[in-house]
Amino acid sequence: MKNLLFVLFQEILVPYVLEGLITTLDQESNINLAPMGLIPTLNAAGEIERLTLRPFPESHTYRNLLDHPEGVFHLTDRVLLLAQAIVKSLDLSNLELIPAKMIRGYQLASACQAYEFRITKIDDSSLRKVMQAEVISTTQFRPFYGFNRGCYAVIEAAILASRVHMQDPASILREFEELRIIVEKTGTSETLQAFELLTDYVQSFLDNVKESQS
Repeated sequence: MKNLLFVLFQEILVPYVLEGLITTLDQESNINLAPMGLIPTLNAAGEIERLTLRPFPESHTYRNLLDHPEGVFHLTDRVLLLAQAIVKSLDLSNLELIPAKMIRGYQLASACQAYEFRITKIDDSSLRKVMQAEVISTTQFRPFYGFNRGCYAVIEAAILASRVHMQDPASILREFEELRIIVEKTGTSETLQAFELLTDYVQSFLDNVKESQS
């Protein structure tokens, strides 16, 4: 009964977003790895059984899933990987990517958990597309022990940086100033590296905007 109430609470009252990394394949089977926030649906046992994705139509993830409706969503405790994915500085040759178990796709072996999924429904009636997926297989590589405040601050910065094309970059940098205090106080050297990557990314975008307006 407790698990059922938890599921109802998550789905009806406060559907939550999981931030992670998603791998998809294009028509030539090239791997694309991108950051993704999606909404999970839990079963009565508290396990993730469905995923709701809302990719942008111009993204590689969306186009790849139209061509090949399978992928893998990963939960990771490496915020540097999330930051590198946001700023597109990830070198896939430096990552251990292994074949998925039940679909045609790839798992990121350094992740904590991997959820292989298959798209079952697409709603393209609005600008932000909605894709419904069923989880086909779950792999746990290692336990996930959670984040400290510095990591949470980097995740928030990563979400803000991903919206730099839609929001005022100067405003985002002002929010970064408050997040920096937390990162410098509680983060590791890798956490700080991730935060600096995101800061430089937003600052570069702002500089380009100013240059185009001059």
